[in-house]
Amino acid sequence: MAALRFKRGTRAQLNSAAAASGLALGEPYLITDESAFAFGTADDAYVAAPPAAPYHWEQTVGGSSGTWTKPAGAYRYAIITVSGGGGGGGRGYALGAAGTAVSGGGGGGGGGWSQFVVPWDTLPATLAWSVGAGGAAGTAGAGGAGGASKVGAWRAGGGGGGAAGATGTAAAGSVGIGIFSGGLGGSGLSGAIGNTGNYGAGLASAGAGAGGGLATTPTAYRGNVGRAAAQYALTDGADQPVIPGGAYGDVGAAGTAGGSATLATPFLDAGGAGGGGGGSSITANGGAGGAGGAGGGGGGGGGAAISPFAPGSGGSGGAGRVAIDGV
Repeated sequence: MAALRFKRGTRAQLNSAAAASGLALGEPYLITDESAFAFGTADDAYVAAPPAAPYHWEQTVGGSSGTWTKPAGAYRYAIITVSGGGGGGGRGYALGAAGTAVSGGGGGGGGGWSQFVVPWDTLPATLAWSVGAGGAAGTAGAGGAGGASKVGAWRAGGGGGGAAGATGTAAAGSVGIGIFSGGLGGSGLSGAIGNTGNYGAGLASAGAGAGGGLATTPTAYRGNVGRAAAQYALTDGADQPVIPGGAYGDVGAAGTAGGSATLATPFLDAGGAGGGGGGSSITANGGAGGAGGAGGGGGGGGGAAISPFAPGSGGSGGAGRVAIDGV
């Protein structure tokens, strides 16, 4: 039986040896830059051992943090995905008496989204991570800002909270910053239907709709819709159904929550959809804003109301997400 040598080198070196007919039938090779094995099938050809099964790790609980430990495995690249938390919606205006036009609360902004592809062997043994919390619902004023999400030095910012209803315009929640920015929330308009939320860029999360305002007559108005978000599968490049945004609340009714991912893990990412804005009312409490979808959707703004009725609270923002996929 002929003697065989165990050789090692990078994939590029192995390919160069094959081009020079420097391999041997049955000879084993360690591909050092991939931590994988290959075997010669001729002096100019080889077959590599099957790669390790894809690796997937994620965390989705807002406000949580910890340390990721690098697992053993022959992976070439790590795909690191971070989504910031969505901003909460603002409370609608509490009008003391008829005769003044006021606005509903502003919708929260969507969290930012970032994704990074790095060689697996360059990752350190451990990485600190944290998931951005969704912004608090505006129960007495403006909504809270969403928190940033981080894996090591890789991060994405949270969306801003929507302003409380006012005698003028209630400012929309600002966008979360990342490689792709989240969607701007809808602004509350005085004496009118609130504005819609805005789409996030790429796979970033969407902004939420604003609550409805009250006109001087007085007349009540509905809120407006939160925007939809996109999702994309790791194992299937086909188009995926969008994640629906929250529906608006009609006069005196609450907006509905924004949707969350419908794909089974692992998936490369999915943004959170924005919640719908609540409707205003002159005969009952104002409608509450809908919550933002998981993954960083903004919370809807609350509808205005006239005394003795209470305005609607804003919706809470959706929590962010962090993930690492090994391929």
